[in-house]
Amino acid sequence: MNLGRSIEELRLVPVNTCRLCHGQAKLCESHIIPEFFFKLSYDEKHRFRYTPNATTGRGPRIVQQGMTERLLCRTCEAKLSVFEGHAKKVLFDSKQFHRTLHPGGVIISGVNYTSFKLFLLSLLWRASVSVLEPFQLVKLGPHEETLRKMVLEEVPGGRFAYPTEFIICSDVPEELRHNIAPPVTFRIETTRTYMFMFGNLFCNFYVSKNSRFLGAQSRTFLTEEGELPIHEDPYGLYKAWLADYISYVNGLHGQPSVSTATGLYKFRPL
Repeated sequence: MNLGRSIEELRLVPVNTCRLCHGQAKLCESHIIPEFFFKLSYDEKHRFRYTPNATTGRGPRIVQQGMTERLLCRTCEAKLSVFEGHAKKVLFDSKQFHRTLHPGGVIISGVNYTSFKLFLLSLLWRASVSVLEPFQLVKLGPHEETLRKMVLEEVPGGRFAYPTEFIICSDVPEELRHNIAPPVTFRIETTRTYMFMFGNLFCNFYVSKNSRFLGAQSRTFLTEEGELPIHEDPYGLYKAWLADYISYVNGLHGQPSVSTATGLYKFRPL
């Protein structure tokens, strides 16, 4: 699906150059976000509503498939497909991976740390190199090349290197359950963070080579032992943000913000 690529943007990337290995080859129509994430937002007719950010001047529209662009050669596409296959099983196959329920959410055990972590790194990297409209302001600067090399060389880094936090919100309003929005960005302490929303699942990507200092957040990261915590909405943060976002979607406010007990975070739609 082409969501706003311009001729000028396409000219910036050499034709037939794989963005991951930099080799010359026929490129695949690669998903920026794997299709299995969209299953959380599809309605009964296999559609979702895409809500662009207000600066585009366009309103929400109905879309029937995920977001792809000519990005990877077949070899690199196959590499990422292996990581994606494992991630899909971890997140959606409750029989294969043990789940331990606790008051704050669930812990999934038996995760292959390397495969799952490389999947997450590739997701953030793909969003950064993409020229599609939903990801146009996902800019990683020098971290982009670092992530490219980590994914290409299959070096996942430690638990605190570019970690991801998963949050589940059990009471997403129906009007947003089938909605896909561009990532939003904010800072926790000094760390740039990108939040992706898929139905009622939120993924926070921390852009830092060492996020050990993040305190409470650091306990929500995938461990090298293969345990993946998925937490219920803490402090009502995401529920409050969603209420604000509904107003944004309906055109009542320009930019969502949310107050929490630990401070005021300003969420800027990308």
